[in-house]
Amino acid sequence: MPDNLFDQAERIFEEEKSKAMSVAKSVKDEVKDIAAETKVDLDSGAPGEKSAVEAVGDKAKSAAKRVADKAQSTAEDKNLGKPKT
Repeated sequence: MPDNLFDQAERIFEEEKSKAMSVAKSVKDEVKDIAAETKVDLDSGAPGEKSAVEAVGDKAKSAAKRVADKAQSTAEDKNLGKPKT
């Protein structure tokens, strides 16, 4: 019986680790996309009437929300934290 519980715990650990790695990869990809977009924005100058500082601040807030949203949606898609029993 203890071997069976250990095997089950190990299986759950590996399953959750795989899900977490998938979430991390999706977040990494999102950050790369944001970096590329930010470079384009910086190359073209600040939008509209905003100063460069205001534009960068807005971009940082938007980027943080996108990364958090991506992490949450991928974690939900992968059922992270909900191992199969």
